[in-house]
Amino acid sequence: MLQVKNVNKSYSVSGKKLEVLKDVSFRIEEGEFIAIIGPSGSGKSTLLAISAGLDRPDDGEIVLDEVPLLEKSEDELAKLRGEKIGFIFQNFQLIKSLNALENVSLPLVLNSKLNSIQIKDRALAWLEKVSMRERASNFPGQLSGGEEQRIAIARSFIHNPKILFADEPTANLDKKNGKG
Repeated sequence: MLQVKNVNKSYSVSGKKLEVLKDVSFRIEEGEFIAIIGPSGSGKSTLLAISAGLDRPDDGEIVLDEVPLLEKSEDELAKLRGEKIGFIFQNFQLIKSLNALENVSLPLVLNSKLNSIQIKDRALAWLEKVSMRERASNFPGQLSGGEEQRIAIARSFIHNPKILFADEPTANLDKKNGKG
């Protein structure tokens, strides 16, 4: 399902090359769950972003569901992410001008053949699953960090992705809401 092969990624920091990922390879089959652990700054978020087609490695291969991601254009990658990939960002990536319902609905609005009533119903169902239905009309600035995280979690699942990438998905949740 996902194969990462010989991936390297570096950045230039103050004129010096900083190697973040060096010759990383792994394979994840459908139904598997994996966790990437390591200290802050070790490249975990970079590896997730590259694996999801949000960033490109310096070299290596990424194949998702038999699709070589590095051969795809940005538009093709965006379409693929909208159809097959869910991503829970460490910093939520909610759109401040959209309320909770609209933020959760966005993946379906952009990449679905569902009508607006079906999209709204599905978004409300996901808000219910994360105990946020009563906050559907609230904007991100009116929510706590934990509430924003639950909105981001609902958004990542709304389109039934084939694979879900989660970058510290429970970091801002309290004990009650961090269990799943």
